[in-house]
Amino acid sequence: MKKLFPLLLTAVMLISVTACDDVGNTSDTEETTTTATTITTTATTIHTFTSDEFVDSNYNDSRITDENLVYEYDADTNGMRIIKYQGTASILSIPAEIEGYAVTVIGSKAFWGCESLENVIIPESVIVIGSFAFANCIGLIDIIIPNSVAIMGNSVFHHCMNLKSVTISSNMTEIPYETFVGCTSLTDITIPTLPKIVL
Repeated sequence: MKKLFPLLLTAVMLISVTACDDVGNTSDTEETTTTATTITTTATTIHTFTSDEFVDSNYNDSRITDENLVYEYDADTNGMRIIKYQGTASILSIPAEIEGYAVTVIGSKAFWGCESLENVIIPESVIVIGSFAFANCIGLIDIIIPNSVAIMGNSVFHHCMNLKSVTISSNMTEIPYETFVGCTSLTDITIPTLPKIVL
């Protein structure tokens, strides 16, 4: 019995400590939830659109232009971000301005799989092109990245198998990873300066 008592006492103490830790963890969870709610509320108030012209439930504040470009306000650049293209044009000129804001970002996968596109004219207002922005645009033949563009994500032209000619911005300091992977027809790349190439 004397040996059993210390074991029972130890077991009771362990259960008490575990219960106290669980209570503490509940408090931490509540604080984390409150913080997350605050962040969500703050992020929602950044966007100023009040119209009910939302075109996609995946994008809370998205709207669509006459060119079938889905867009939203981008707080980081104080401009508009192209989220998605929903058209079938072979030649597309992206507007430099939408609703009084410069178009500053072409978002990740914005033109993914747009097979009809042969040529896209990107305005000088664009400073960022997201990853896979033109991936799988198998009809794309040539494109000029204007000198305003300073940042491009990975695999921007991934598997654009008919892409023949590309002019890269002089403000690019590097050609990102797999920018031209699968571009089997590419014969002409114009690079005003020699950026770092990420393999």
